[in-house]
Amino acid sequence: MGIIAELIINPKPADPDYDDWGDEENPTGDDLYAQTGVVVDCTNGTAGHTDGEYELVSTEGTMKWSTEQNAYVYEIEVKPDAYVGKYNTENTGTTHTLSPDNQSGTIVLVFRDGKWSAVDGESTVTFTVTCEGEQGGGDPGTEPEKPDEEVIATNFGENAVKVFCTWKPDNHVSKTYNLTADAIDVGEPYPDGDTYYCDVTIFAASFVSQYTPDGVKHELADASKNTGSFKLYYDGDGAKWLLAEGQNKPYVIFEVTCKDGGSGGEPEEPNEPTAPTYDDLEDLIKVTVDCTNTQINPAHPNGNYELMQGTYDVVKASTGDTWTVTVRSGDYIVNYEKENGNVPHGLTNDTDTGSETVSVVKEGDDWKLANGSAPTTITFEVKCGSTIVEVPGEGEDHWYPVYVDPEDPTDPDQTGVSDLLETDDHIQYLFGYPDGSFGPDRNMTRAEAAQMFYNLLKNKNVDAEPAFDDVPEGAWYATPVNVMAELGIVNGVGDDKFEPNREITRAEFTTMAMRFAKVPSGGVNIFTDVNPDDWFYSYVVNSIQYGWIEGYGDGTFRPDRLITRAEVTTIVNRMLDRQADMAYVIQHRAELNQFTDLTTEHWAYYTIVEATNEHDYKKPAIGEDWTSLKK
Repeated sequence: MGIIAELIINPKPADPDYDDWGDEENPTGDDLYAQTGVVVDCTNGTAGHTDGEYELVSTEGTMKWSTEQNAYVYEIEVKPDAYVGKYNTENTGTTHTLSPDNQSGTIVLVFRDGKWSAVDGESTVTFTVTCEGEQGGGDPGTEPEKPDEEVIATNFGENAVKVFCTWKPDNHVSKTYNLTADAIDVGEPYPDGDTYYCDVTIFAASFVSQYTPDGVKHELADASKNTGSFKLYYDGDGAKWLLAEGQNKPYVIFEVTCKDGGSGGEPEEPNEPTAPTYDDLEDLIKVTVDCTNTQINPAHPNGNYELMQGTYDVVKASTGDTWTVTVRSGDYIVNYEKENGNVPHGLTNDTDTGSETVSVVKEGDDWKLANGSAPTTITFEVKCGSTIVEVPGEGEDHWYPVYVDPEDPTDPDQTGVSDLLETDDHIQYLFGYPDGSFGPDRNMTRAEAAQMFYNLLKNKNVDAEPAFDDVPEGAWYATPVNVMAELGIVNGVGDDKFEPNREITRAEFTTMAMRFAKVPSGGVNIFTDVNPDDWFYSYVVNSIQYGWIEGYGDGTFRPDRLITRAEVTTIVNRMLDRQADMAYVIQHRAELNQFTDLTTEHWAYYTIVEATNEHDYKKPAIGEDWTSLKK
């Protein structure tokens, strides 16, 4: 009994080499500097300041036993002053201040298997700062040539302009348009600090003339607002013009009004009071997105936004002079995700409609909130997946795929996936179980994997003979398994067996997926537990180049670990170049296929929605814009 008490009170690392623990076993400078660092990020997009990256100034920390990690951990408190000072020195002529001003950070290393490593591979503290953007002292270099209108229309033109009818918003749906060279004017390049910028002016006329829902002609709600603009900056290293930070599509929203009827002609003044315009509302209503997940470190700060055009509806109340403004959350959540490393967020309350309402009334020439209060802030509470999730009985971190930016996975036409699998039509390729569940955290079986890929085949008319003794004729998975065998996607496990009901491993699934693709060249093995003599070696190494597969923070791949249905969905969406339109999903959640065990709080919610709902879509430069659901 005394030995047990001693172990509980004074636990030792599992590695027998360190039974006699001492101060000399603290992480060395090499341990720390190789894995840790500090980033200073200037959030003022117009300033053009790049991130500053620094080694730790002080590596003094505290070592203690962590029951959560079941190991010794070394915690280093990181304070911002020294790094912000370095950043100011590098960006001559500006003074940066912390925003928010109460930031601090902690780096945690954990001792396992005889070495120190960062918890979850996250070993960098980021401090956000802001400045007034007057860099001074920098030399923008030689003034570049003004970009050509045709080039701008080609490179930045998709879905660049939205036209929104304020008179009949419920019946006359907003439409987006691509830029054309004759509808824009490019300003002369001008220096700002050490960067050249130019402004692109968009003229309303051609877009308004195209907007004729129900055959009704429209005109600008305010004739003076007949232009809009967006900003480009010149990348001297790449010798090309790029979109300046903070420029989101659509770049311009033109508000129009129409005649109350369907015959066209000049708009008539409505008999009812005119609805409040964007200019009337922008100072009355603000929006905040609040991530309520307190488990993540560092915590996601609130996102505070001005009211955005096209994100709200205005409806006349049934009595009196009051109007109801309904603000939709979708676009604000999308912007919030971009600001927080593209980490997906969903509404905290799964039954939330994703919108909030405010009542406004006109008093004289001014619009005010109906209750007479000061300008109001609407808050949408969201939650993201925890970064550390314990797997019962395993005592180690669960593998949750790190978010991959939509630009990262290789195009399926280049990988060869589109030769066999359907990538143009976004069909539903995964389905739930008879009890109404999807089983996102349930391990996928080998038969389910074969059925999933069979669902995606462009040509299912394959003459396939029975391939395995344990795949009986008439089984629900018989045709998919035999077809996959005929195509060379699966080979079985030996002795003419397929083991259809066995759960599939990460190595097996990676191999199956890669057999749909061309074999790339020049692969580099980044995993410590994948060796050249492993049967799956080439498949795993080559998959890294396509941006489909990821490993763990400790540098391992864990080939024999089972893979869940949610993890599979993430990989396959990358193979097919499919990404859910989060704003559309939030606004049309009631119309989606529903599952009893899938809520917006699940880390793979949007990924699974993409795979389980057939839809029409358009492809902008980044991501995916859903246009309608198909049942």
